[in-house]
Order: sequence, then structure tokens, then C-alpha cells
Amino acid sequence: MKKIFFILLALVFVSSCSFAPLEETSGRKYHIISIAASYEKAGEKINTLKATVPDQEKLTAQLELVFSSLGYEYDVFEYNDEMNEDYIFSYRYYSSSDKEENIKPFNPGKKTEEASELFEIIKDKVKADKDDVIIFYYAGHGTENGDLAFYYDNSSEHSYSIMTVRMLLDDFLSSYDCTKLVILDSCYSGTFVENSSLESVFTYTEKDGEWITDSFPDIGSLIAGSFTSTFMSNAKDEKRTYILSGSSEKQLSYESTKEDGHGFLTIAVLEALGYNRETEKVGYPRWKSLSCAELYRMTLDNMGSDILSQSPLFSSSRFDTMLFI
Repeated sequence: MKKIFFILLALVFVSSCSFAPLEETSGRKYHIISIAASYEKAGEKINTLKATVPDQEKLTAQLELVFSSLGYEYDVFEYNDEMNEDYIFSYRYYSSSDKEENIKPFNPGKKTEEASELFEIIKDKVKADKDDVIIFYYAGHGTENGDLAFYYDNSSEHSYSIMTVRMLLDDFLSSYDCTKLVILDSCYSGTFVENSSLESVFTYTEKDGEWITDSFPDIGSLIAGSFTSTFMSNAKDEKRTYILSGSSEKQLSYESTKEDGHGFLTIAVLEALGYNRETEKVGYPRWKSLSCAELYRMTLDNMGSDILSQSPLFSSSRFDTMLFI
């Protein structure tokens, strides 16, 4: 019996370097849902952020290139406060088969229900099947509770509205029965992460001019989980929600002070997907397949010394999954 087990385990190593189960992806479609805020229209009430909206645009462009190169259909829902100068927040939706972008203003009816109204708009546009993948991205301020400051208006008494962990994960994303990758480039975003594979804050040391990590997520648990999910049918009962946060629940999330800089997390993710930091252009990835856990590991690698300021966390269900194949 032991011999059979090790033969099967060897097959896992030979067939996939990602330790994620093989998946049927021929009918898969990708859905980008991204929210970004620069707070430029908030006056002095909220500190402005320079990198958030440009990062949103570059991540969308990089993902579109990846989807197209792999032959997948996709659609995009973008929301930010720089899309239309006549409105504070606007949104647009388009797909790989219909590139026409219809920009519309976001005018919530009630001050306390902005998140719910935005979710309803998104759900009306984005329809996902079970085999699909949703990539949710947020770039903006995060409160000390980890809440996302996704909306504000010009009233003197109303600084910003928040999207809580429960709102995002339970009220919105749980309504989609598909794989979901959540990328949060915001302060205290580790609040969203449960059962992180990062058991302690990473320690980096400099060697030959490069920053080398002294600790990594427990790859053994990823192997065991992926092995189990390959051979056990109850893997389908998982929520399949994977969260990559820009920082721990007690850390800030930073952006470069350069004029054309990026959020520390976002540029690391962009590079993992194929973006060229030196030329500031989208590029084809070097990998042929990529799992969610591998994306996290590559992101940590690309953080370099930035990880001394903030420690990205990764949380998933029991099993890794192939993000691209």
C-alpha cells in the first residue's frame, strides 16, 4: 500500500511542478473586477494616492494579454474616480468579444448602501459559470480594521464609505460559484486573510546584491492539499477563494514616491504575470501554467527589499488551483 502511495505521489511531482490538480479549462472564461481610488476629488479630507488608478489600468492590460495569448475569453468591470472628470466615480464594462466601453457614473441612492448598489451593478454585468475564474482587484486606502475605502463624495461631513470583509467575501463574492482570486493592495489588508500560509513574517537577507528570503510558506501542506484534491471528490465542495493581501493586518501598504511609481504589491504581481518593470510595458509571461500559490511565491520573490516594509499574505481553501493553464 505504501508503495502505491509513493508511486502516485511521484506522478504528482512529474505531471505538475505547481502541485495543483489538473483541471478542465477548455470552457473557462475570465472575469476582471477591479476597484481603484486616487482620492484626488476628495479635497483635503483624504490623502491622495498616485499609483492606484494607473496600477489598475496596467494590471487589466497585462491580464488581457495573458488571456488573449492563452486563447481565453474574458470581460472587464472597472471602477475608479478618474474615469470621468464630470463625476466622482464611474465604471465601465467590456468583453473580449465587444470592446466598446460604455462609461457610466456611479450615483448611489443611499449613503449607507453604496457597496450593495455597486455589487448589484457588477452582478448585472458579470455572469460567471462554475469553471470560470474571477480576479478581483482593489487598490486604495484601507482602514485599521482592514475595510476598503472604495467610495467618497464631496459633502463636508462624509469622508468615505467602506467595504467590509463580510460585504466583499460573504455578501458579494460568495454569490459566484467559481474560482475567485482576490488581490488587495491596501493598508491592513491582511485582515481579509484567514489560515495564511505565511506562518511568520518573512526575513530577508542581502547576498551578492540580491535580497534572499530565509523562510517560505509551507510547501509541504500545499503538496498534500493538491495531492488530496487530485484523488478525492470532496475537493469540489471547497469555496475556491484565494486571497493575496498587500500587507499583514497590522501593516501599511506602500506605493513608490516616483512620479510613475507603483504600489509595492501590484508591481510585484504585474512582474509575476509578465510585465516589464524596466520598460513599463506589458509582456508575455515566461511560464506555461501558473497556480494561485505559485503566483504568491513569485510575488514574494519580486518584492525584494520592499518586503521589509510590508509582508504580503496568502490565504486559500485547502487546495491550490491552476490560475492559468
